[in-house]
Amino acid sequence: MRFTTTSSILLTLFACAQAHLNLIYPTSRGPNHATQLTAPCGGKNDFSNNRTLFNPDGGPVAMTSSHPDSGIEINFCPSSSDCSSNDNFNITLVPTFLAIGAGPFCLPNVTIPDSLYPANRSSYLDGTIQVISYSDDGELYNCADVTISPQGAQVSSQCVNATGASSAPWKGSLAHSEESASASESGASATPTVAASSSAASSAMVSAGLLGTMLFSLVLVTM
Repeated sequence: MRFTTTSSILLTLFACAQAHLNLIYPTSRGPNHATQLTAPCGGKNDFSNNRTLFNPDGGPVAMTSSHPDSGIEINFCPSSSDCSSNDNFNITLVPTFLAIGAGPFCLPNVTIPDSLYPANRSSYLDGTIQVISYSDDGELYNCADVTISPQGAQVSSQCVNATGASSAPWKGSLAHSEESASASESGASATPTVAASSSAASSAMVSAGLLGTMLFSLVLVTM
């Protein structure tokens, strides 16, 4: 996919502005504003034939949110036929952290664990990426069907962050995260809590790579 101007990005984000949580990249299963409270994929239970190639060594996960702050968690179901319940999404790619700021939000380097995908990177693996947003509306769900492949993009022009977007540790609820949000917004260092099940690469990505994507939010990228 080739973008010649930033207008394509802005039009996409504008079209999704009314959504609680919209998964921009990888491509989601489709609009689901009215059913996003339904696990595991926001009411979109059918697999999409439009799978996105996702690089196991690190690919972007981009979204938009209408909430000023929310807990974000990213999971994976390693199956091409059965991702029908939350129990199937038993691989945590990014443990829950507090995302601060409404609008576009992107994690630039989400990795697939080596234990899940062969180290020689010579084969393909179908699966589904699940994004959960813990917000004042409840738990919101969105899914994208992917094929794990070294041919997947490691950068995307759709990976942008709203001005002032930041992250902080998740303390179990939005109310308990207010202190961390205030510290982050005032310029204090905030490193999200990392669960033992996450990969080292994902941990480093959340703490150090998030705001770095702002540097290319208006740069044209060829995919």
